[in-house]
Amino acid sequence: MRLASEKAALLFSGGTDSTASAALTAADFPEVHLLTYRRLGMRSAENAAHNYRRLQERFPQVAFVHRLFETTALARRITEHRRWHYLRRYGFFTLQNCGFCAVVNHVATAAYCLRHGIANTADGITRDWPFFPGHMKRVIELLEAWYLRFGITYRTPVWEYAIAEPPRYIDKIFPPPAPAPDGELPRTTGRLLLELGLSDTSDYKGTPFDRTVQATCFQFAVPNLFIFWVFRGHERWEEYERIVTEYFGHVLDDCDALVREFSESRRHAELFSFLD
Repeated sequence: MRLASEKAALLFSGGTDSTASAALTAADFPEVHLLTYRRLGMRSAENAAHNYRRLQERFPQVAFVHRLFETTALARRITEHRRWHYLRRYGFFTLQNCGFCAVVNHVATAAYCLRHGIANTADGITRDWPFFPGHMKRVIELLEAWYLRFGITYRTPVWEYAIAEPPRYIDKIFPPPAPAPDGELPRTTGRLLLELGLSDTSDYKGTPFDRTVQATCFQFAVPNLFIFWVFRGHERWEEYERIVTEYFGHVLDDCDALVREFSESRRHAELFSFLD
C-alpha cells in the first residue's frame, strides 16, 4: 500500500505533552489520527477524549480521528517473547514496564499506519523522564530508524520544549506544589496549550485535573526501585544508557518481524484484532 504523506498518526495519551504535540502536528497535516491505547494495568484511558474535543474545537480545519484501542494481547506477546533469553542476558532490566509500554504503543501505531496508509507518526515525548526508555534520546533514534523500515517517518515535536521544573516520581501520586505564575515559566508544552486556548493554565501536570484528561498507571514503581535503588542509574548513566539501548534495540528487531508478518500475510492477526 502507498502511504499518504498528508496524513499523520499521533500516540495520544490526552496529557499536556501529547496534546501540545497534536496541536503542532495539526499545523503540518490536514488529517491527524490520535491513537490512545489501554492495556491491563492502566485505567481511565478514555479520559483522552477531553483534549481530543478541545483540539477539534480549536482546529476545525483539521480532520481529527480519535481511536481508543485495547492492546493487552499485543503487550503480553511483546513482553513475554524470548523472556528467559533476555532475563539471562539483562536481568532486572527486563522489568522496564514503561519501556515495554512504549514499544507496544509504537508497534500498534506502525500496524495502524500500514493499515490506513499513513506515512507520518509522532508522539509527545519530552526530556522530563530521562530514565524511561521511550524518553531516552538514543532509544528515540532507534525508533526513528525502526519506523523507516516500514516507510514511516517518526517525529517528536515537543522534545526540545523546556521543562519548568524537574518532576518527581512522587508527583504521580500526590499533587505537586502550586506552579509559579505564568510570567515566570519558560517555554513549556503547558504554556503552548495556554497560548493556543487549549488550556486555562500554563501548567496542570500532576494536578487532580491532569488525572481527568489521561490514563492512570503506576507500573513505573517496580522499575524505579531497580533503576534508582539497586542499579543506581543516576550514578552510572553511561552504563545504564548503553544497556537499555542495546536491550530495546533487540526488542524492536523482534517487533520488526511481528509487524512485517502481520502486514504482509496477516499472521498474528489475534494480536492486532483491535485494528478490525
